[in-house]
Amino acid sequence: MDPTFVLLIIVATVLLSATVGLMISMILKVKKGVLCSRIWICLTTVLSMLLVALSWVLNFGWIRFFLTLLLFPLIHGIAFLVSNIVFSKYANRSHKMVKLNLLYIASYLISYIFMPDGGDIGGLYFFFGLIHNDVLSYIAAFISYLAFIGQILFFVLQIDKIRMIKKNDLRN
Repeated sequence: MDPTFVLLIIVATVLLSATVGLMISMILKVKKGVLCSRIWICLTTVLSMLLVALSWVLNFGWIRFFLTLLLFPLIHGIAFLVSNIVFSKYANRSHKMVKLNLLYIASYLISYIFMPDGGDIGGLYFFFGLIHNDVLSYIAAFISYLAFIGQILFFVLQIDKIRMIKKNDLRN
């Protein structure tokens, strides 16, 4: 195996572990009643974007090639970063906002990590290019599409929650 590929897989594993660890610690803080700070959400956002970029590079095939030509990952990444910065401003005001934001970040990760891709020869592959199984790839594609739809849903729910927070602020 190529040493560069092995190094990238190790980096992906470390990033995935760090991101999941941060998300679990944020969930535990919310369960204890402690509101998460803006820094934790921004750090989780940046780590998840790095993980998605690494997934994009390691699982590059025709689907990702055409999406890259359409600038989809760039536009989607910028929108994800900006929206999370805006949403993090309200995370210290509502536990539900933190939960919705974590679901938003998780759906972003899942939609890219499980997105299958393929080349000219062989079947589809996913999860950093490590899993080469057509049946599992179709299941992963379904999960990826559901996560993308979920991301849109969590985005709308967070906007609605911000609207409710602002409305409560005007009343007080």
